[in-house]
Amino acid sequence: MSKQHEPANIDWLDIQELAAYVLNLDEEADTEEVEEKVYEELGCDMEVFEKIVELLTPCAGIGRSPLTDELYCGFSKPVKDGRMWLVRTKVEEN
Repeated sequence: MSKQHEPANIDWLDIQELAAYVLNLDEEADTEEVEEKVYEELGCDMEVFEKIVELLTPCAGIGRSPLTDELYCGFSKPVKDGRMWLVRTKVEEN
């Protein structure tokens, strides 16, 4: 079994700001508004949302494919020669 990565330790206010952003809430949304929207849209409470973010953050990254020169963002894991994408999406460059 491979060694698990360490979750990130992220400030609670940053978690709340991220939740508000991804759920299209106003920047001035209060804690109760954010918590209600997280539950309504994602079916979980803020503690679960926080845990998910803390687990995923160390896997998040951006990188350019050496084969296609395409830019991607997504989640990856460490491998012997660098990192390997687990989930990725192409980044549109301007």
